[in-house]
Amino acid sequence: YNLKSLAKATKTTVEQLNHAMLSFLDKGLVICKEFPSKANGREGKKLYWATTVTLSDNHGDNDTNGKKKQKKGSDGAIQK
Repeated sequence: YNLKSLAKATKTTVEQLNHAMLSFLDKGLVICKEFPSKANGREGKKLYWATTVTLSDNHGDNDTNGKKKQKKGSDGAIQK
């Protein structure tokens, strides 16, 4: 799909899809590569790829044995 055909298929607008793609880029869920147009005055193409997310990426606050790490404050007290 390109954004125009995807917008038509999902009954949404290109602007809403652009906003979603920017959000996905910010969250690191997709990567984007822009290809300039060879013709002057035409907009270049942007291709989006989904990034691979592993279980360890989602649960970075777990230690190796699966237990959650406890966070301690500057006074040594355990924080929730």
